[in-house]
Amino acid sequence: MLSGPARNQSDAEGRYALGAVLHPDAVALIEDILQRGVDVRMEVTGRSMAPFLNSGTVVTIGSADVGSLKPGDLILFKNSAGRPVLHRIIRTRNLNGHPSAFLTKGDALRNYDEPVPADRVMGKVVNVEKRNVSGHVLPIDLTSRRWIVRNRILAVVHLFYAATDGRYARHIPQAVRAAGNRIIQWLHA
Repeated sequence: MLSGPARNQSDAEGRYALGAVLHPDAVALIEDILQRGVDVRMEVTGRSMAPFLNSGTVVTIGSADVGSLKPGDLILFKNSAGRPVLHRIIRTRNLNGHPSAFLTKGDALRNYDEPVPADRVMGKVVNVEKRNVSGHVLPIDLTSRRWIVRNRILAVVHLFYAATDGRYARHIPQAVRAAGNRIIQWLHA
């Protein structure tokens, strides 16, 4: 989930409000801005994308050509209730060689979201502004080769965890689970 200043107004830094109480017209406005090719900065709320995106992290959303989206990409989409959600693409479903739906998941969640039809995708995260312990902002360019590779690997790791969590989890040796957790921590660093 994403949020911003109260009453769905932009703040002094140009971030826009986006959250669970957002009026549908405001969601449509954000969608229209993105379709015009203008990037939108938003503040993340919630914990579904932790540890990579924590509450308070600022992200920049850019327009997205659904044909170019790949597993690992972070997308902003409207769920079936029309609320904006920012999660990671884990898998794409194609119809006649074109993406028809995306399987998404929050990094901190066990289960996938409902399939996201291509027409509900609003945009793609292109930049993340994380604060380190001293309060300095560390920009992360998700369009850089390094982060594209990291995000693709994360998608595979999350696909594995989602597939094995639950009834198969007890069959995975503890050492393998521990190694997987270390890989996820390293990828999120």
